[in-house]
Amino acid sequence: NNPTEVVGDGSFENPYTANDVLLLNNTKSGNYWVKAYIVGQVNGMNMDALQLAAPWGTQDGKSYQTNIVLAASANETKAENMVPVQLPSGSALRAGLNLPENPSMLGKEILIYGSLEAYFGAAGIKSTSYAKVGDKEFGVNPNVEQKEPTAKVVTIKEFIAAPEYTESLVYYELTGVISGLSAGGNAVIYGNFDLTDETGTVYVYGLDKAFTAVGNTKADKSFGELGLKDGDKITLRGLRGSYNGKIEVMGAYFVKLISSGNETPNPGTDPNPGTDPNPG
Repeated sequence: NNPTEVVGDGSFENPYTANDVLLLNNTKSGNYWVKAYIVGQVNGMNMDALQLAAPWGTQDGKSYQTNIVLAASANETKAENMVPVQLPSGSALRAGLNLPENPSMLGKEILIYGSLEAYFGAAGIKSTSYAKVGDKEFGVNPNVEQKEPTAKVVTIKEFIAAPEYTESLVYYELTGVISGLSAGGNAVIYGNFDLTDETGTVYVYGLDKAFTAVGNTKADKSFGELGLKDGDKITLRGLRGSYNGKIEVMGAYFVKLISSGNETPNPGTDPNPGTDPNPG
């Protein structure tokens, strides 16, 4: 028998259940807490492409890492009783929760915070920013006051050698010369560019004008307000992440402008060529 009444209120103390999200059916706007079980993922464009067990499906040779699916029971098998959840690109939630890379998450109870919105044609959760599974936390807890962390000053070569931020949430301070903004588009909307010093080059996957929250990796489109351009030497702080195997500065924020009109330093061999767009 499916429940007919909402039992939670979406607060941290009394989160919605998966059944509550289904009953509300996208009629509540805003961000809420939901507690449920991870039961699978969607490997396509709608819930008809639901998958509940490994091996996880692929598209164009790449595994799906964009979502997970929740239910009130870890043993649920019916799609109509499930809630799809968006794992934002570049976020700690995607890195730590997607099933192809984190198969042990299947069947685990999760507390997650996000917006109740239609997703894959169903009652879903999007713009997720925080989750907790057992004692593991992913993203930024909205209930915790955010203070700017201390940062370790490193060269780009040292940054590239550092561990992933999903393993060690350490902020690094880098100074280098910007190049690649002339590409326009997302490069100047989000602040996607190469940063080079005498030791190497690394790709910056979005630059915010100021610190927002520990662990936040979603660029807020404030980059344009900084007025930066190719040849500017800047100092920034950010996390050591990666995307499709390419090392990047994620969750970066601006610290100061050192000088303008600089030639790009010669770092030797670029260890990290190419760029990828920041979808926001």
